[in-house]
Amino acid sequence: MKNKKLLFDLEVTQPTDGSKRHGGGIYGEIVFKRMFSLGKNVVAFYNSSKWFNPEMKSFCDSNGIPLIDRRGKTLREIVGSVSPDIIYTPLITKEFVAIDFDNKWTTLHGLRALELPYNDSFFYKYNQTWKNHVKNVLMNYLPQFYKKKLLKQFEHYTNCNFIAVSNHSRIAFNCYFPDYHREIKTFYSPSTTDNRPMLTERKFNEKYFLMVSGKIWYKNNLRAIIALDRLFSTGQLSKEYRVIVTGVNSPENLKYKLKNPDCFKLLGYIDDDELEQYYHDAYCFIYPSLNEGFGYPPLEAMRYGIPVLASPVTSIFEVLGDSAIYFNPFSIEEIMGRVLAITTGDNHDVYSAKSFDRYNLITTRQQQDLDNFISYIFS
Repeated sequence: MKNKKLLFDLEVTQPTDGSKRHGGGIYGEIVFKRMFSLGKNVVAFYNSSKWFNPEMKSFCDSNGIPLIDRRGKTLREIVGSVSPDIIYTPLITKEFVAIDFDNKWTTLHGLRALELPYNDSFFYKYNQTWKNHVKNVLMNYLPQFYKKKLLKQFEHYTNCNFIAVSNHSRIAFNCYFPDYHREIKTFYSPSTTDNRPMLTERKFNEKYFLMVSGKIWYKNNLRAIIALDRLFSTGQLSKEYRVIVTGVNSPENLKYKLKNPDCFKLLGYIDDDELEQYYHDAYCFIYPSLNEGFGYPPLEAMRYGIPVLASPVTSIFEVLGDSAIYFNPFSIEEIMGRVLAITTGDNHDVYSAKSFDRYNLITTRQQQDLDNFISYIFS
């Protein structure tokens, strides 16, 4: 049987929208490495004009994997020079869609642009770029016009084969695009923790609530910050607790004045090893996100049996099941109530055990789905 050749787009794993590392890029790196380890015939391209993960460059070089620099070249030229049997990109691009090639595959991570609640007034409590403000105004005041434009853009995707990272993403796509008749299968996003050593020693002795991606408005951390700040002010939450938020380094990034600033640490962006330690040492992880295609962070906390408070929207409930305590992400009062719930009675111990069990269950499926996904597109 012919060993099919797959052309893999590693350019989309490189920096995008000012972010050096992003979820779709990490996803792509994991898939790429696993394809090679399964003995698949893989050729990749990247762009030398952008930062490229040195680990990926070293991986390709040490394993003799052809790595093509597409700087100054079109995707069509790359395809012509490689003559692949399959083309795959972890994140869809306009250039990928425009290629006339039947056996091309991409991953559907979610439909955030269509699903987000752009009428959420808290959007304006985050310092945003002018482009984001214009987009939000259009979506808020001209939703039918803007959504029609997005839906028109997606119509061109009908010549692509998709796999989805969650049942939510697959079903949402079918709802928005009922005329898409190719089969979409769900394969859960691969685990981001498989290759990380398990930590066993504490470094931070504070009892703290942890949140991540604090500067991104749809992660909705500000509502949880306000909820915790109010609990400190009323004395319902002891000041022996602390709140640590990554991804935002100053209160000025959020249009809210903390009443109890000594109880909060805003850390900005931190590296993976440091974040792993914060997951390991946390008292509780809070995930108030308004939209996820899959949602890695709660699982990364659950690896260490950390109880999770979360919103139940989009894919989050699918991934976390009954292992988390849920709240209405638009209700500050309800978030306050769930914080009080995890700090009283035996809830902390109960949800710590549930977290660890759920992590093991989902991770097992992630490992199986990664191999099944690769076999599927090569078949």
